[in-house]
Amino acid sequence: MASANEQSLNHRIKRRVFYLVVVLLAVTLPFWISRFGLALSTQIMYLSILVMSFTFMASHGGLLSLAQVSFFGIAGYTLGILSVKAGIPFPYPYLLGILMAAFAAAILGLIAIRVNAIPFLMMTLAFGEITYGTARHWSSLTNGDNGINDIPDLILFGLSFSAAKEPVRFYFLVLVVFVLCFWLLHKINRSPFGLAHQATKQSATRLEALGYPVFAIKYFAFIISAVYAGVSGLLGSTFEGTINPDSIWFGTIMFMLIAAILGGVNSPVGPLVGVTIAIVLERYIEPLTQHYRIVVGTIFLFSILLARQGIMGFIEKTGSYRRVRRLCGFD
Repeated sequence: MASANEQSLNHRIKRRVFYLVVVLLAVTLPFWISRFGLALSTQIMYLSILVMSFTFMASHGGLLSLAQVSFFGIAGYTLGILSVKAGIPFPYPYLLGILMAAFAAAILGLIAIRVNAIPFLMMTLAFGEITYGTARHWSSLTNGDNGINDIPDLILFGLSFSAAKEPVRFYFLVLVVFVLCFWLLHKINRSPFGLAHQATKQSATRLEALGYPVFAIKYFAFIISAVYAGVSGLLGSTFEGTINPDSIWFGTIMFMLIAAILGGVNSPVGPLVGVTIAIVLERYIEPLTQHYRIVVGTIFLFSILLARQGIMGFIEKTGSYRRVRRLCGFD
């Protein structure tokens, strides 16, 4: 019994050391990386939250929602309209941005959650078309193709968080939000609600026969995913200082899908890995050739052929990964 307790204590110490190393790397990153690298790191984190919202529905609920980019845009446009056009100060545009994303998901979910697979996918794609069309053609509200520019800096506790003027401060803000989102999603997935949500993917009919409210579980999971996408949209709009129709349509949808599949839909860190790879490929290959999309597409194709569960899915099957997990006290 004592040896078991000692082993458990040893694992806890190893895990805490691992977490400490990760925290130290994240906290010291701005002081040894270039300004360009810091901007990429910030972008990777807030886009990872967007991909988290997609993988939450895809891996646990078995639903591929392309509406996540729409929720991203709804939150961003709400922020832009209220802060730039209406002049409403922080924190109300941010809070209302999240609420509008959640409200849009609540309305769409009443219809879309009743179907599965391809019909659900097509409904969310149609919602994306509606959102894009509204952003592009309702010029009096959204400024059309020009979008809403000059979104003001976020002011918190009397401090200005600006990606352009205070990149280090803004990096730490996004880091805190990213860690909170990652931790909270982990807790949700481990909760009774999260476990029931995962069960809806495996056998919704059996779960319903046992008395579980399957529709309600999927419905509230959909709203949670929209809140995550909305948080990403707020951070992204503040980071860029602008929101426009192009940022909420096909290019962003494809980026989200590629990042999710590259990283691994079923892995908790898959979104971070996938977004990192996708961003690095985009930023460093694009300047080298005008045919960079062909290069990225080829890499994406081979990654699917060689690692069908994504990069993390492939790594998790290796002996080296299991040894590292034991070394860090996770097994």
